[in-house]
Amino acid sequence: MKKKPLYRLLLNLLLLVSAQGAVMAQTTQVVVEGVVYQYDFGDWVITGINPVDDTFPSNGVITLKSSIEVDVFGDGNKVDVDVTEIVNQAFQGETAIKGVTIQEGIQIIGQDAFEGCTNLPHLVLPSTITTVGSNAFGRDMRWVDCRIVKEENWSNDLLNPLEVKTPDDLGSSKYTLYYMPDWCDQSNYDYPNAVLTDDSGNRTCAEFRFSRNMDYCVPDDFTADKVTIEPIFSQDPYAYSVCLPCPMPVPANAKVYELRRKENNDVYFGLISGDMAAFTPYLIVAETGNAALGCERETSILSTESAESSLESVTALGVTIHGTFRRINNVEAAGNKYYVLQNRNEWKLVGPNSSVGVPPFRAYLTLSGSQPANFQIGFEDSTEGISPTETTDNHNGVDVWYTLQGQRLSSSPSVPGIYIHGDRKIMVR
Repeated sequence: MKKKPLYRLLLNLLLLVSAQGAVMAQTTQVVVEGVVYQYDFGDWVITGINPVDDTFPSNGVITLKSSIEVDVFGDGNKVDVDVTEIVNQAFQGETAIKGVTIQEGIQIIGQDAFEGCTNLPHLVLPSTITTVGSNAFGRDMRWVDCRIVKEENWSNDLLNPLEVKTPDDLGSSKYTLYYMPDWCDQSNYDYPNAVLTDDSGNRTCAEFRFSRNMDYCVPDDFTADKVTIEPIFSQDPYAYSVCLPCPMPVPANAKVYELRRKENNDVYFGLISGDMAAFTPYLIVAETGNAALGCERETSILSTESAESSLESVTALGVTIHGTFRRINNVEAAGNKYYVLQNRNEWKLVGPNSSVGVPPFRAYLTLSGSQPANFQIGFEDSTEGISPTETTDNHNGVDVWYTLQGQRLSSSPSVPGIYIHGDRKIMVR
């Protein structure tokens, strides 16, 4: 058992004396740079933040100290006290926190300690960590760096919520871990998203999976042998926007289009040949079943800062398509007059009262000049940019129509969507 320092024994004695009628006061709580430290049965622990305190950092980046100065008796004389624990629920739901440094010396992270810290995607653990409570990092923590945690300190809770693997199981004493939200399917993967770090500092991952609806969060570059991205595009008459963090082949059961031109209120996209480039916005249409994005070849994954600075936009006659790796809420989208792709293959201008935003790994349009209510989409199934899609409101009486999957219709289409008629694709609305 760890021996308590002499000052802690004295503090406990003073508490006992106070309980029997002594009048000496004792400091039991202090706030240091917005972080609350509290005396608790002989130990000083971290219990939360005080965001209205004058010392709380304006940028939301806090430091959890393993030693603080405390005027224990209120007589102006401060002593250094050790801090080793972050208590249960200490920072639960604290969205004001945007960054955390945990100093060496902290040993315990309590249950649900950082659960619900939605603006804190990245955390580095000090080597002194011995215990991590269940759900300590919640579902919003995407990156927890465990590389410097001492091997003897690994515990069954440290890698929560994934199945525990010790460094020996992974063939390395050093590695970094991406956390996946608990609703992501782990059943088909032995250990996805574990990024190993060798003695030379090279980082590799056997298989990496980007989570749907979660912002891109990669503090360090690494190389993955296999990459998948969770958005799966279902077969239907509609297109989806997509922007990928690494090059990927076009799924065998889908077609991918790039921005080509604008005519009146129609925006035309042309079929691409070859792979989808990284950081580039496209449209994707699943022709049969579901189209899943992924590749099985060595691929470089860039840090968040590098990836975001690499995002490209494509402009055609006053219309620009932008990719995004982060979620853009409806307030930001409406304020900047973004168009988002919605049902019936329309790019609709986001209104101030709209609930629509832009999910991560998708795209949006901006327009120079006047602002029409929406754009229709046209597809050119040629890499040379010919044979544009026609748009029609009524095709009664036309003989032969097919779906994109080649199924012949018994009559002209009555449901909005994209159909084949003759040698052209026609959008019915």
